[in-house]
Amino acid sequence: MKIVDVKVFLAELEYIEPFTIALGTSTISRNIVVKILTDEGIVGWGEASPSRKITGETVESTIYAVKNYFKPVLVGKDPICINDIFKEIDQSIEGHSSAKLL
Repeated sequence: MKIVDVKVFLAELEYIEPFTIALGTSTISRNIVVKILTDEGIVGWGEASPSRKITGETVESTIYAVKNYFKPVLVGKDPICINDIFKEIDQSIEGHSSAKLL
């Protein structure tokens, strides 16, 4: 089995009521959703919530990283070999912790 494509989407979800923490108040959640497709029709899903205030990352920078750094590493790999994939990503892509946790 091989990964054949990686798609990334922006999901903006409105809160029922404002969410407040020490860093401020939010009324929406801007998240990244990733869909990984294999040549055998198996699909995997991931989600990340990048935060400039917490990790220094934005939704836009995470989408860019998935499309330009992670997808080239993932396509062609066997998704069953997840430890090897994680090791390669960790060694070859600096930063982008939100995308790495997808």
